[in-house]
Order: sequence, then structure tokens, then C-alpha cells
Amino acid sequence: KVFGSRSFQLKQGNLTIGDELKAREVSVSVDGGSLTVSGRIDASGEQVGSIRLAGRDGVTIESGAVLDAHGTLLRTDSYGQVIEAPNRAVIELAAPGGRLSLESGARFDLRSGDKGGNYGSIDLNARRLGGGGRGGGGASGRLSGGAEDPLAGHHSQVGCRWRRHRP
Repeated sequence: KVFGSRSFQLKQGNLTIGDELKAREVSVSVDGGSLTVSGRIDASGEQVGSIRLAGRDGVTIESGAVLDAHGTLLRTDSYGQVIEAPNRAVIELAAPGGRLSLESGARFDLRSGDKGGNYGSIDLNARRLGGGGRGGGGASGRLSGGAEDPLAGHHSQVGCRWRRHRP
């Protein structure tokens, strides 16, 4: 079982996380450098968890890394209907001054319940690349929802400096 929360704030330097973090709520902020995840951050348990990662100079989720916030118990009301809010696993990634890089092979697990309810949300917040002007222009890379996509079936929200986009 996973209990409680773990929160870390690094004021300067870069940080690489392997398989060391396990808690229902994980928050890591690198205020003066970049953050790289090369292993598994485990916020899974009976209830869904949350993972919040921020790196001023960039965030990289390497190939083979896993951000796991899934819950094994699907919470329902007295009529057996799913209650969305307590079943919403959350992953937030922010790179306000650098690049947000999700390498091929990185996985995000936001399932709710043993039947894999898709109520989780991913919030990606980084500056847009390419294009011109305040409107954003073209972004570098894309999010898709294909059958092999690690984000398939989940709500995603991609942020940029001037506006939010909901695919």
C-alpha cells in the first residue's frame, strides 16, 4: 500500500529520478534546473494518486520511465454509478522555461479500478515551439489517442504561455 505524500523542492541544479519515489501524492519541483525521470514514480494504490513534476529549465520523461497514478478500486455511489472526481488520477508536468520532452516508450498509468476506467487527466504545461507571435503558431510534436498511445482514453490538457488547448 502507498500512503501519504512526498514533496521535494530543489532550489538549484538538475535532478534525475529513478525508482525511488512512492507515495499517493508525489510533488517534485526543480526551481533552478531541469528534471529527468528515468524510472518509475509510483503513486498507485487502492485509490488513484497524483504526480506533479516541474523543472524550470525542462522536464524529460525518458523511454522506459513510468508515471503510475492508477487506482485498483473504482469508487461508485449507492446506485453503482461511477463518481468521477475520486476516480481521477492526475499527472501534471510543467517546464515553464525549457522543453517538455516525452520520449517514445514513456508510459503514464491513470486507470481507475480493475476494469481500467478512463477518468485520469494529464496536464502538460510548456512553452510552444515554432510558429510566431503570441497566438502560438505551430507546436513541435503532437498528442494522439491511438490504440498504442500511452495517453489513450485519458483527458489531456496541453498548456502554453498564452492559452490552453484541449484536444
